[in-house]
Amino acid sequence: MQVYKVERPDDLPLLSKVIESSNLSSHLDNHFTPHGNWDGISFGKVVSGWLLYILSRSDHRLHYVEDWVDGREETLRSILSEPLLQGSDFADDHLGIVLDHLSKDDKWDAFEIAHTKEFIQVYDLNHSPDLTVRLDAFIGQSFREEGKLFKHGYSKQRRKGLPQCKTMAATLDPLSLPIASEIVSGNTADDVLYVPVIKKVQNRIQSKELLYVFDCKGGSQDTRSYIEGSDNCYLCPLSKVQCDDNQIKKYLENKPLNLVKIKDDDKKVLAEAFEVYEEVGNINGKTWRERRVIVRSVSYAESQIKKLDKKIEQTKEELAKAFEKKSGRSHPKSMEQAQEKVNDILNKNGVLDFFNYRIIETSEERHIASYKGKPARTEIKHSYQIEFEIKEKELKEHKTFLGWRVYATNAKKKRLNTAQVVECYRAEYKIEHVFNKLLNKVTALIPIYLQKENRVKGLIRLLLLALKFDSIIQDQARKNLNGKEIKGVYPSNPNRVTKKPTTRLLLYPFKEISLVFFKNGQGQIFTQLMPLSDTQKTVIKLLGFEENIYKELLRFRQYEK
Repeated sequence: MQVYKVERPDDLPLLSKVIESSNLSSHLDNHFTPHGNWDGISFGKVVSGWLLYILSRSDHRLHYVEDWVDGREETLRSILSEPLLQGSDFADDHLGIVLDHLSKDDKWDAFEIAHTKEFIQVYDLNHSPDLTVRLDAFIGQSFREEGKLFKHGYSKQRRKGLPQCKTMAATLDPLSLPIASEIVSGNTADDVLYVPVIKKVQNRIQSKELLYVFDCKGGSQDTRSYIEGSDNCYLCPLSKVQCDDNQIKKYLENKPLNLVKIKDDDKKVLAEAFEVYEEVGNINGKTWRERRVIVRSVSYAESQIKKLDKKIEQTKEELAKAFEKKSGRSHPKSMEQAQEKVNDILNKNGVLDFFNYRIIETSEERHIASYKGKPARTEIKHSYQIEFEIKEKELKEHKTFLGWRVYATNAKKKRLNTAQVVECYRAEYKIEHVFNKLLNKVTALIPIYLQKENRVKGLIRLLLLALKFDSIIQDQARKNLNGKEIKGVYPSNPNRVTKKPTTRLLLYPFKEISLVFFKNGQGQIFTQLMPLSDTQKTVIKLLGFEENIYKELLRFRQYEK
């Protein structure tokens, strides 16, 4: 008996069970109907197989998938229940057609509504009356010319000159589960995207009193008014437009003596806060009572004070050298120019209110004799010196103002007390972690190679779908660990333990599983699977499955193509 071939099922049987737990392929086939010339396995099974590649390999590139499938055909035939599956079903042109369909807004919305509802039902995510949804936007840049979707716009990324597309996404706590998105051109302002995505969330989650958490760009009165009018709750910091420095100073003038302390696990004070109520209204005259939570973050205040002190020192150095006479340096020729130079320095550093200064002008006459027909003359040269001092009182008062922000919410205190308001918004990093997974880690969207813009939209939707399963794997494992530790999930460190494993760590132990095919002299084929390790069995159990999901691969049958 000789070895016929070897395949690497690795984490695929486990991932397949998770993906199909929500009947993904059935929902896809119900909502997307490929062209009549579509051949091979069903649309839903192609997407499921592609998601297996994305989650297992952390790669979204189309042209690698076919070769990957060729190396594990029998494994995929078994776990996808598609006996006629072959590598050509996942050719890049075939996958391009998949993206064409996923980019259609009406069909995608109908699919996502149906699939998300079943997903939430299967994993019992709608049992809590206090569901929290987080909203934020991310951009994807690409080396290409501007088009309908890719436009130049504001970006925090280093390559500011590249055209980009923008995605506003909503995730559900505590899983950070992506549940809705809106994909638009890269020059679209964030503030107009919140309400459309909130409406999509409401179509997917049939629950009142959802709490929507977002940053100050979503804090316009129109957005807050819509959420209030739909019997839901919001929480966001207010921008300077909604609550300027003068308003904050008025709040601070009347702050209570005893502030609410927000502490970490070691009882260290992280922030202090107090509340006021404001009556706010929309353009239609409807008003509601809004809680304003005025918060001073200790670390934020310290960083702002440090930054201000640095600017003060920098300004002192620049003022001291402002009128030094050096070669190549321009010198003011009048008192007006001298004043302008000093004010430019103070305004540039933003410290105009904290300096008193006086410019001293001195004049020197210089007699010049006649020369080559030019008459004798007297020139007057002006020179300037500056004396300055810091307004210590004003600076000290301003430092007490630093670090304060105003959060707005219409949630009742029985749902979110003062401390919980602060803690809830401090967890906004959760959605940033989702974007990091999407752009750099789990699905690795950046850089975007696709040139057809509609396919870029379809790809982003596919990757957000992949992150749903990444989120559920992580959540289910942590929930079933129930505070216990698991080891054997860290590369090159088998004894290291963790109570909060990520999906990538949970899948790591499955990277070396082999399925060996033997052929005897009569042409019969037999299979042998490497035995599962204790860590692999533990992970399978944590996700609610039995280890026989791998034993099913041993039921090998040859299929005629």
